[in-house]
Amino acid sequence: MSNPLLDALELARYLLGQISSLLPISEIHFVAPDPNVDFTGLPSFGHVSRPSVRWCCSLTMQGKRSAISLSDVRGTDHVYGSGSTSGSGYVYTSAGGLVDVGHVRDNADMTRYCASQVLQNWPMGGTFSLGAEGFDPASNYDAERIITVKPSTITATPELMALIGARIAYDVAVFHEINTWDDSSSFSPEDNYSNLLGTYIGFLALLSTDDYNTAVNEQLTKLLIVLGAAPRDVTRDVIDYVEDHWFRVSITGVALKRRHFDALVEVPPWQATETQIPGLGSELTKLKAKVTGPSQPVRITVPDTHSVFGDLSQFYELNLVDGGTTVLKNSDFGSHIAGLRATAKQGDPNVDQP
Repeated sequence: MSNPLLDALELARYLLGQISSLLPISEIHFVAPDPNVDFTGLPSFGHVSRPSVRWCCSLTMQGKRSAISLSDVRGTDHVYGSGSTSGSGYVYTSAGGLVDVGHVRDNADMTRYCASQVLQNWPMGGTFSLGAEGFDPASNYDAERIITVKPSTITATPELMALIGARIAYDVAVFHEINTWDDSSSFSPEDNYSNLLGTYIGFLALLSTDDYNTAVNEQLTKLLIVLGAAPRDVTRDVIDYVEDHWFRVSITGVALKRRHFDALVEVPPWQATETQIPGLGSELTKLKAKVTGPSQPVRITVPDTHSVFGDLSQFYELNLVDGGTTVLKNSDFGSHIAGLRATAKQGDPNVDQP
């Protein structure tokens, strides 16, 4: 027979957990809800095929036409590996800046795929390929993205597999930014943050007892709320505000004027509502009045280490191989990004600032 008092206490604990999960935060770390959970009852670690890419979005191409609302996100069921852009677009958040939901979904899916591949190759080691990005022979698009899983004596745990999967997925996203340097959207102000946020959602979904798509739906909605998701019209106003400052569109083409190079260690958001643009003081005041969420920026820490097992680089390596020759490794990303930043700053010393 049910005990009313115990039922009430259980309900109170549940509600407290729901409320606390939506309280403002200052930083996101890749921490498992239950580090001791085993694979029993976790449905998302099974074999899955490599996910398709959702081609969305670009500030310099679609701009404010890609603005969506939280209800658009909540009203679209996530489907692993889908190339559909339904439920994808830009959502401005007060604490996380502009979020590209298409990038978020893609990186969540890539996290799941990479984690499942790592688990299949554990503990003996092995390789798996993500293929080539393909379509631009002028760059490394033809280079095959090969992940080497190193042999290990450590017993696989869900947390470790999800963490390595998230880090590999983020490395793949960073490589894409490096590789598309001459493109009009490389290191766009929202890219790194959206990509890393997606791997975090994928990490949480892998460790959920819900099915993967349901878990992504829940975590994506929850995090957008925590970050202070704004209505569609406000997102459009934000993109209007930063046009000609972050990017420009003209009859001669489109181009980024500012680039977010802080891709490693910790990724800060670029908040348009905290960005002073010369000559647009009154516009900023009006914009800030429309954004009611928390203003303290929420940074995301890149998952580099496991709390017990240490540096994640001991477990894997990403190599870009062209014609049998490695042209780039994930361990080289820092120096490459530094070089790109230095080149960009020669044209504008403030290019790497919001």
